[in-house]
Amino acid sequence: MAAIVELRRRSKTRIAVEYGAAGIIVSNHGARQLDYVPATIVALEEVGRPSLFSLAANGEAGVRKMLQMLRDEFELTMALSGCRSLREISRNHIKADWELPHHLPAKI
Repeated sequence: MAAIVELRRRSKTRIAVEYGAAGIIVSNHGARQLDYVPATIVALEEVGRPSLFSLAANGEAGVRKMLQMLRDEFELTMALSGCRSLREISRNHIKADWELPHHLPAKI
């Protein structure tokens, strides 16, 4: 069985699983250097969560570890963004490069 890398759509993920993919890695392959390529976090929303990988890798202990890591990172991100509660978080807190206007300089 193989792991499939760089799937960014739920429909493609389903096809990969139907064909026997052992895992799916959500990645933009360093696309942070390219304009207008979705961030991994945006693609992740389409294809799923890391809990299944953690379960497959280390059972219940793997899922517990993943959830603790996710909680720790989430709490740090909330603190850095100034959000004191979950209710204060919105999609407005996620901005990607391709959502920002890109202006060409008048003179090169």
